[in-house]
Amino acid sequence: MEVNIDNIDEEINDSEKPVFALFWASWCTACKRSEVTVSEIEEERDDIKVIEANVDKNMGLRDKFDIKGVPTFITFNGGEEVDRKVGAQGKRQLTKMIDEVVNK
Repeated sequence: MEVNIDNIDEEINDSEKPVFALFWASWCTACKRSEVTVSEIEEERDDIKVIEANVDKNMGLRDKFDIKGVPTFITFNGGEEVDRKVGAQGKRQLTKMIDEVVNK
């Protein structure tokens, strides 16, 4: 689900499931590869909510979530940030990150 500065708080805070977020930019080649992996994870898992945000189209998100590089992956539970990874990540690394928030 693509989110923006206007609806991201609602999508994170009102979610009954932990949230896995990908912050990306269209010029970023690692982001393009990450989008494929994140889509696979989203199809395979029903225990998380997956959201994506283009930080170039939503510059306010960079400041709001202190995004220093892309891709940035953040897990949230109960509206609170649990974990963050910056840079290209493999599917196994992302799945482990998700498992840690789901199993808390």
